[in-house]
Amino acid sequence: MTKLSVQEIVGPICITLEDGGAIYKKLRPEVMQKHQIDVDFDGVMILASPFLNAAIGQLLKEISSAELHQLLTFSNLSDADRIVLDQVIENAEMYYHADQDEQAALDAILFDEEI
Repeated sequence: MTKLSVQEIVGPICITLEDGGAIYKKLRPEVMQKHQIDVDFDGVMILASPFLNAAIGQLLKEISSAELHQLLTFSNLSDADRIVLDQVIENAEMYYHADQDEQAALDAILFDEEI
């Protein structure tokens, strides 16, 4: 199993979509090749859902949450951060695996658009 240190890639503050995207770019090729990865949050002091959406959530465009859980483990997360991660995964799976009408409705809510 490969270890990916979040702190070494983006530092101890993990809140932006941009930083999450840096993690996604490292994870996606490994996940597509079915490699197992330990995503290590050791040294991360602040973790926010936008970061997790970009880093982990968008993987669910291409794989199921069951497959994500088979391939990725998450170490050194606080209980509160684990709850946020679980919610990000649940929401991303619901969004990316919804039909087009459901996605349009969700986009309207998220981006304050008219349906």
